[in-house]
Amino acid sequence: MTYVDGGSETLIAIEAKSRRMCPATRFQTDDESLDENLSDVHDALVRLPRKISHLRAALPAYDDFQSAIDATAAKDPILVCVLPESIHFLTQIERARAGLSTAHPLSGFPHCYCIMGLDDFEFAVALAHHGQVPLGDVLSDFWEDAGSLELDKSAADLFRGRGVPVGGLFGEQFLHQISPTSKDG
Repeated sequence: MTYVDGGSETLIAIEAKSRRMCPATRFQTDDESLDENLSDVHDALVRLPRKISHLRAALPAYDDFQSAIDATAAKDPILVCVLPESIHFLTQIERARAGLSTAHPLSGFPHCYCIMGLDDFEFAVALAHHGQVPLGDVLSDFWEDAGSLELDKSAADLFRGRGVPVGGLFGEQFLHQISPTSKDG
């Protein structure tokens, strides 16, 4: 899926993966467990720039959206891989691993990327939806914060302490609609 964020004029390429984190990845801190668990994530991120180049090639299939796509040309795209679940610091971990080993699939990768669990991605979208910050800026901040390995700093998935209004998450909105104590339901 591709999203053009008009608020930040950023093209955001989103790939969703259905593979869950293996228990070994949560309990063993070794490269082999991460490599095995994240191979499809690495592959997806590496493929996304090719998909973006097709979008920017002014192909007839994208005529209805080409002006919005073209408006993002001045900014680098943001690549997002959404997982059904994740571990804290995953983008930080992968950035560090890519920087330490030329054998890592993302070593030298020229694009900013975010590897996020579904809950974090929903939160990022909710922040943008409620008008605090455009989604492109939320994800750009996430990428920037994920570059820090200082554990005394806030984790990227804390979104710089930003919050969503009560009732602003999808689950809360759904529960409000079906709750017997809801004023509307």
